Amino acid sequence: MGGRHRRDRASEEVRITRKTLLALPDPQPPAPPAPKLPEHPAYQQIMAVFAAADMPLRARQMCEAMDLSP
Repeated sequence: MGGRHRRDRASEEVRITRKTLLALPDPQPPAPPAPKLPEHPAYQQIMAVFAAADMPLRARQMCEAMDLSP
């Protein structure tokens, strides 16, 4: 009788463990750290030109918007 009781108890423990594991939420990957952005004034100027543009810019258009020779 002892063997059957141990098997029943082990079976119950496995059932509870399975139920617990299935109830756990899926782990989310950690969020990547925010990139360190340059503080150089030229970078800020470039980003301002991109923000003001209503379409994608090519390098030549970027230079013209910043009054630089391409």
